[in-house]
Amino acid sequence: MEDAVSAPLPLNFRVPQGSILGPVLFTVYVNDLLSVPKHCKSSGCLDNTKVFLSLPPRDITDASNELNQDLLEISRWCCENSLLIKPDKTKLLVIGVPQLLRNLPRLSITIFGKEIKPVSVARDLGVYIDQTLNYNEHISKLVSSCVQKLVQINRIKHLLDQKLYF
Repeated sequence: MEDAVSAPLPLNFRVPQGSILGPVLFTVYVNDLLSVPKHCKSSGCLDNTKVFLSLPPRDITDASNELNQDLLEISRWCCENSLLIKPDKTKLLVIGVPQLLRNLPRLSITIFGKEIKPVSVARDLGVYIDQTLNYNEHISKLVSSCVQKLVQINRIKHLLDQKLYF
């Protein structure tokens, strides 16, 4: 059976899940997505794309319009390339000093007509980032996770062979 060949099958837009080449092919497929925004800077890691806009507070209205324009272009690109954007998973994180954040006007950012509300904390590649770039939330969640794991280990410690570990 080593010389057997399977019948060809149509494969339009997919890469088999778990394949070795899957991440590379997906990266090639979405490579030009990062060049779509004209006003914002962008960065991405596979299906996790971020857009950034740095501005003085007095330019917040213009920045809101520019961000909406870039998000519209990103949405168009995704539709043309058969990729799905999930507005419910889209986050808006405004970063600044607390005094500045309190005085900012409300931003109106939308994707597919759905308003993206600002969040105070966002998770990016396992790290929790808050509006003031303070890592208290990340540290708190990390400590909580470690305590949970220690509790689980404590529950089964009587099942572990002491001679193997000490």
